Amino acid sequence: MEPDSRRIINVLQAGRAIAAFMVLLHHAGPWVAKLGGHFHGLGIFGRGFAGVDFFFVLSGFIIYHSTVEKKRTLMDYARARFRRVMLPYLPIGVLAALIYTAFPAYPYEADRWGWLATLTLLPVQPAPALTVAWTLQHEMLFYFIFGLCYFSGYMWFGLAVWTAAILLGPSGNIPLASINLEFLMGIAVCVLYRRGKGHWLLLLVSAALLICWVLLGAREEQRLIVGLACACLTLQLSLMERRGRITVPAWLVFMGSASYALYLTHELVLPAAARLAGHSRILNFAVCVVACLSAAVAYYWWVERRLIARKSASRVTPPTTRAVSGQK
Repeated sequence: MEPDSRRIINVLQAGRAIAAFMVLLHHAGPWVAKLGGHFHGLGIFGRGFAGVDFFFVLSGFIIYHSTVEKKRTLMDYARARFRRVMLPYLPIGVLAALIYTAFPAYPYEADRWGWLATLTLLPVQPAPALTVAWTLQHEMLFYFIFGLCYFSGYMWFGLAVWTAAILLGPSGNIPLASINLEFLMGIAVCVLYRRGKGHWLLLLVSAALLICWVLLGAREEQRLIVGLACACLTLQLSLMERRGRITVPAWLVFMGSASYALYLTHELVLPAAARLAGHSRILNFAVCVVACLSAAVAYYWWVERRLIARKSASRVTPPTTRAVSGQK
């Protein structure tokens, strides 16, 4: 059974919102501890890096579904990727580079960065100035490989070769990093979703995997366990939504739309918000979260939407295919 192309899969939007919020907490923790002091429960925010794994699974699902559903051409696909990823990123990426050049002590992670990666998101070193943009380097690589495989007519063969290269090759680089397997998990989940294949036991499998990850130490090198758990959860919840068994609140769908803005902007907002909040631990944390969420909504509403709309204005899309899962 094929999904209705007129419907947005709101579960994916909710997933994007949750994943971005997890990353925000992951990065807020060090600032709160640095300027406001440690408090009980703060350490759990360090596991927020798992939001990236959720993002990658969702991205694989959304890219496959939207490309197949809209029957895009190669040029349509390339334009959509540039419009959705690069246009909102570039103002923040360049601003980060300028701020870090003028104020080297502004970020708490003083990694080396370079202009080439900052402006292009190519999988090269030094990395982009915006620290979180390392994930966008993986995203852009995935878009390139997926597009090459899909539009050449050898998608499954090409993705199988990439999978084998990741499993057998050296992992100390972006193209062969094991985390890329999570994009492929998302594609596999989407194929099953489009065929209506799922089972409520997947929810238990997802919970069991997450518990196993925690018992093993919840370390980053074990993050593929998280990716697999997110894949199982995404498949079953998406099918449950399609069958009318669950609904997603409108505010969470909206925050899913603003999730990319939150992901991009929070790195620049956190240092300023944490310093302005003073040394009260709870107040510092609250100010950081509220400031980041507010900045993200503002950037999405006043900048990201308009950038995308301006590029899309000359392209008329039939109403029946305008809405596709995840707004990708």
